[in-house]
Amino acid sequence: MRRLFFALPLSAEQKQQVSDFTLHNLHDDSNLNSNIGKPVSSNNYHITLAFIGQVTDEQYRQLVELGDKIFAPFCQFNADFIGYWSKPKVLYLGAEKVPETIKQLQLMLLSELEKFPQINERFHPPKIFKPHITLYRKAKYLVGVDEFGEMVFHFERFCLFESISTNQGVIYKELHSWPLFD
Repeated sequence: MRRLFFALPLSAEQKQQVSDFTLHNLHDDSNLNSNIGKPVSSNNYHITLAFIGQVTDEQYRQLVELGDKIFAPFCQFNADFIGYWSKPKVLYLGAEKVPETIKQLQLMLLSELEKFPQINERFHPPKIFKPHITLYRKAKYLVGVDEFGEMVFHFERFCLFESISTNQGVIYKELHSWPLFD
């Protein structure tokens, strides 16, 4: 069994931009970023579109076929605030306005997932879609930000990822990707 999700991947340059921002601009009262929570590895930065959960090899193949059916435009995400969710204890980069292209891509995926009952029984879409980039897990509170304007992220593809738990933490492995179109 594999634990899978669809997401928009950040490029190496975008990952570095987020990592630099996090290192140089986030702080708590002690000015020690280590007190904020457990930082997410920059290799794992992404925007989740649909978390599927555990699937069999056959269901994985069905998800690849599902991805083949998606025809969607390039997406842009304008991160303009740092947010905090207390229940999952997550500190994240968010956007006040969710772009229609990202909403439509997520809705296309949800619509296709409904056609696969054996996958759909495991899949529980969020009540409200709030695209974000997780910066810290096990975060204790919303931290101060030294300087923050807006970060713009452009996406030219979406991917199917596997979440792999290791002794060193979770790794998100890209299994398959599909282009978005101009």
